[in-house]
Amino acid sequence: MRVPTNSHVGSETPVPTPYISWRLFGGLLLGSLVLGAFSFLRPFRLTFGAPLLDALSVLYALFLALMCFRGSWGLLSMSGPPGAGTRTGWHFIPVLLGMTTLWAALALLGWVSETMWTQRAPTYSFLYHVLELGVYPFFIAAVLLLPSQNLSRLSRLRILLDSLIILATVVTLYCYVIMVPMLFEPRLTLLEKTLGILFVIANLVSLFCLLFVAFQTVHVGIRQVIALLTLAMVIFLVGKVVVYHYLQSAEASLTIGPNPGLLGSLTLIAAAAQTMRRVLSQDAPLERGPAVLLEETEVFGRRKTWLVSLLVLIFALLLVSLAIQPANAYTPARLQVTEFGGTSILIVLILRQVLATHELNNLKRDLQEKNAQLDTLAASDPLTGVSNHRTLVTRLDEEVARAKAQQAPCSVLFMDIDHFKAINDQYGHSTGDLVLCQVARRVASILRSEDCLGRWGGEEFLAVLPGQDLCSAYEVAEMIRMQVLQQVVASEKNLRVTCSLGIATYPQTAASRDGLINAADQAMYEAKRLGRNQTCLAKLKKDTNVASDTGEG
Repeated sequence: MRVPTNSHVGSETPVPTPYISWRLFGGLLLGSLVLGAFSFLRPFRLTFGAPLLDALSVLYALFLALMCFRGSWGLLSMSGPPGAGTRTGWHFIPVLLGMTTLWAALALLGWVSETMWTQRAPTYSFLYHVLELGVYPFFIAAVLLLPSQNLSRLSRLRILLDSLIILATVVTLYCYVIMVPMLFEPRLTLLEKTLGILFVIANLVSLFCLLFVAFQTVHVGIRQVIALLTLAMVIFLVGKVVVYHYLQSAEASLTIGPNPGLLGSLTLIAAAAQTMRRVLSQDAPLERGPAVLLEETEVFGRRKTWLVSLLVLIFALLLVSLAIQPANAYTPARLQVTEFGGTSILIVLILRQVLATHELNNLKRDLQEKNAQLDTLAASDPLTGVSNHRTLVTRLDEEVARAKAQQAPCSVLFMDIDHFKAINDQYGHSTGDLVLCQVARRVASILRSEDCLGRWGGEEFLAVLPGQDLCSAYEVAEMIRMQVLQQVVASEKNLRVTCSLGIATYPQTAASRDGLINAADQAMYEAKRLGRNQTCLAKLKKDTNVASDTGEG
């Protein structure tokens, strides 16, 4: 029988986390929206109708808080998350979301208490709104603890600017629709207006944190959590808009309830807590997932191209609405909000474009460097670093063509390290590789910058010497032979090597690339036959041979 192993010795087994199906969550969301709408509008004329709705709202919020907390304490009691080994702040996210839901239940309880104390539903419950502000610290803390990708400073700055663009648009619309009418509303006290401003600030901070984290995450499960939390914020803000619009209308009465979107947003927060528990209970670490940021996905990239057009359309509609509506007390303030918001977004867009241009230039420079490295790797021998066989053939074709066009000489030097197989057999292949590298380095230091040295194969090297005739090429070959002879390859073994060289020159020896290579190769083998450690010239038209014998057989 196969026994499962546990790499985390001494760690406790996590308690199985209970999950609720998404269908049930969908039903709860629909029911919570209906309950919130009824609790806000209070259509019942019976005396027990309003208290019953308030009690159901509080009990439902407590039920959602219990759903968030259930299974979350088991994650906190673990000695380390699966796949990691240490507990991180991520494990506190379901608990913080549960605290968010619990605090919202306390706010609803404050509404019920004030209603029972005054024997009527207040138009603007001070206790309820003060307690409702306490939801945001837990919510923002949970969002900021969501894991994100390690990015460069430029990437984080670009994400910050993208978030500010969206945030500036939301701020402008929020101030245009809600803040300006609320500040000019004579029926609202200074305290109520101050609470409204605090709500706006808290909502904007929450939205900014969500955007900033969403653009940095790469984990599919975390993106689902962020989507649920964002939708919860949207429903809550829509409910706020409905409340303030109703308060400012002429039909406002003392029979309205709390935010109609509160229960729906709490349902989505509970769903986000469950999704986060599922992610934390997986065996894979949170860093795993598609290695692509949200802003780098194809769908988001297509939508972001329409962002500027959408912003222009939004502000055009705001200006049109100001033009067609009759002037009132809100008109100057709304015009200032539109101008300030449009200017702010324009400035951020310009900064975003400058940053994008800078990043694009950096990417182009990096791409050029990578392409240059790839070209170098494709054209060089991986062991010695000199040109490879293919590059030598291409270069020799170019130099022969140039020599024909300019009627200039071009020499080919073919070199072979003597007794290289014996070196490999006696000292090992690592020493043989060292011999190849040091010989290549010594030969390259002798040649000119316009010459081309490459490894032809095995222990054979070939050098292309453009503009060099037979005599000049012979001098270079002799210089190479003497330098190799004097070099100590492995100092601890006092190892020295010799080489045999053959030279062919265009046009005296051959007129084609293959002819030059074959002639130089034959000359090199002639040097081997004569005793090695020699330089031989390929046969000319008059069968002239030049050899240098060092006396070493």
